[in-house]
Amino acid sequence: MKIPVYEALITSEDEGILNVSLVDLPAVDSNFMAFRDLEKELKFKVQSEEQRLITGVLMRANYNIYREDPQLGSYYIKYSPETIKVMAEKLFKDGNQSSINIMHIPGSNVSGVYLRELFIKDTTRGIVPEGFETIEDGSLFATYHVENDAIWNEIKNGTFKGFSLEGLFKVEQLKTKDEEMSLKSKFMKALLKFGEVQTDKGTIYWAGEEDLKAGDEVFNESYEPLEDGEYQTEDQKTIVVVDGKVSEIRDPEAEVSDEPKEEEFEEEVISEEPAEVVIEEPVQEEVRDLARELDELREEVAELKRALESIKEQLAEPVAEPVAEEFKKTTVKDTKMSKAARILSHLHD
Repeated sequence: MKIPVYEALITSEDEGILNVSLVDLPAVDSNFMAFRDLEKELKFKVQSEEQRLITGVLMRANYNIYREDPQLGSYYIKYSPETIKVMAEKLFKDGNQSSINIMHIPGSNVSGVYLRELFIKDTTRGIVPEGFETIEDGSLFATYHVENDAIWNEIKNGTFKGFSLEGLFKVEQLKTKDEEMSLKSKFMKALLKFGEVQTDKGTIYWAGEEDLKAGDEVFNESYEPLEDGEYQTEDQKTIVVVDGKVSEIRDPEAEVSDEPKEEEFEEEVISEEPAEVVIEEPVQEEVRDLARELDELREEVAELKRALESIKEQLAEPVAEPVAEEFKKTTVKDTKMSKAARILSHLHD
């Protein structure tokens, strides 16, 4: 079961410190400092035993003090720095600075113990009593001059180890952090519509129902501005937050790879139609020359045919010499025709 926490408040003139008690177990769990050589673990330090000065904490700021009573049962109570300031002022105003008793026993007030100084720890102003460095800022300290011999002997013997307050205070129960967050969350969600996304550092909230984008203000679960940093979502996106706003959203799937893409090739279409044969210019010129020679040979062959016909008609005349000469010409022309025929046949193939 969680123990409730109450805050002590001063809300009227009747409330405040009534007595400072010398006790063996201070409620604030911090022993006062007596000026004599005691155990180091008690944080006591000798400065001037002849002056009989003791210094210690009257009330720690924001420190939970365990208590039990019939009405509230078990609980913690704590004092805020603001309440402690009011307590210190009222102690003097009400004239209770010399009201000292023993162990909170009614009617045990003693004389010969006087308040020398009352101060509040404030490290920013350099007010830090030696030996109490771990005590919270805002805590109330007191230094008393002990003239009473009996009390001084009890302090030296270790009977009294610290201060404890008696007073009237109003108590108000504080809500736990979870309760505060729950109430604030309900209020904010009722007031505005919020989007949310889970990250490795908790839930991120933003106003509106649109997708989160750069420039949006973002909040934590307490609806306070989100701390700067990088937040990774479940789908591996990285949300970068600067000054409580989204600076950028990195999506690894959307990033362009530095690796070169494979070249795309168009599928080659092979036509079933025969491709046109392109003959280079030098070959074309040679073909034209052969064609002219072939035409010339054809013309000469025709002339030879006509000559042979004429020879047949002249049977009565001697023909040996002219025929032999004509035969030679025919042989040469046939050779040229054969060469041209071979070239044309090769080109055709």
